[in-house]
Amino acid sequence: MNWKILLALCGALIVVDIADARPRRRFRRRATNYSYAQAYNTYSNSYGSYGSPQSAASSKAQILANAGGGVWHPGGGFGGGYAEGVGSGATAAAALGNCCFRGYRAIAAESVVQSHNGLWYACTIYW
Repeated sequence: MNWKILLALCGALIVVDIADARPRRRFRRRATNYSYAQAYNTYSNSYGSYGSPQSAASSKAQILANAGGGVWHPGGGFGGGYAEGVGSGATAAAALGNCCFRGYRAIAAESVVQSHNGLWYACTIYW
C-alpha cells in the first residue's frame, strides 16, 4: 500500500512540474561588473600581435580573471606559439592542470592570475 502512495505522489509531482511552463536556467551566472562583451571590447585591439608566448599567456590570463565568469578562449594570436589552453581552478596548480592540451603538447609559456572572486585562471601557450 505504501508504494502506491509513493507512486501517486511522484506522478503528481511530475504533472505539476510539466504544467509549470516557466523557462528555467540550469546554471545561474554570478553577477559581475565585467561582462564578456566588455572584456572582448576592451582587449580586442591589443590582440593583434604579442611579442612573445609569455606576453600572450599573461595578457590572456588577465583577461579571463578580469571577466571573472567562466573560461573561454580570448583569441588574438599566440605570440609565436601554435596553440593555447585555458583553465580555472581553486588553486593555481589546479587551474594550470585544467588547461586544454595539458600533457599533450610542449609548453612555450604559462601564466596564472587570481580573480577578484578568488578563483584562479590560467593560460598556457604551446609550441
